[in-house]
Amino acid sequence: MLHIAVRPLDALFAGSHANDVSAGQADCLDVYSRYLNAYDSGTWDAVPEMDRALNAIYTPLWRGPSLPDFVTAITADPGVTDTLHDFTLDHRDLLGGDNDVLDSNAGNDLANFIRVPALHSKIRPLIKGLMDGSSITGPTANLWVHLAYRADTGDPGQCSHYGVCDLAKQLTAAALPISYSWSNFTIMAQALTATGQTDVCASLTHETTFYQNQVKTAVPIPGGYFDLKMVIFGSKTDCATSRTCPR
Repeated sequence: MLHIAVRPLDALFAGSHANDVSAGQADCLDVYSRYLNAYDSGTWDAVPEMDRALNAIYTPLWRGPSLPDFVTAITADPGVTDTLHDFTLDHRDLLGGDNDVLDSNAGNDLANFIRVPALHSKIRPLIKGLMDGSSITGPTANLWVHLAYRADTGDPGQCSHYGVCDLAKQLTAAALPISYSWSNFTIMAQALTATGQTDVCASLTHETTFYQNQVKTAVPIPGGYFDLKMVIFGSKTDCATSRTCPR
């Protein structure tokens, strides 16, 4: 009979306004908290639809800080921020796995509330605590990078508090530790053997010669680039996590 009972919810989430951010959605803050608190990986993960429904909760929460009515509601009752923090903290075992987004999105939504000035004193220590409990590399990297990026862009005056004043430099060093230059090329790579570096250089040199023969010149376009940099990641996920991957 459960499938009959949830039909109204099916109709709601199939509608075009399910993800609207509005005063009406602000009334759902307790509902969001209830679903986040109810999550149990042992039972929910066996039903992909349940995990997708949980992940859908993050959309209106993410958009909320852009709407005055929502900001008023969450300022008066910021309980859902505690729920997001506790969910992120309690389910870090999901990081690096198939359901990584359930945890990293919770942390991302929490950190996004730093955009609400009235919540600064509450959100700052929560972000810092989660950052201290995760790392820029390894399975918790996706969470750390989301938190660090939101802190850097949403609370730039406190970058030293979070340790992100040089975030771009930190991300580059962590994600692309290999740097190899020759001629006018530079390779920055996540993981590449010495043989791999040589092979890439040989290939690019060949391609350059081929192109120059086709256009019958080795002179760069005026105002263009002569020194080239190639970035090589181990996977699309690693590229996206570094926040340097083309969208």
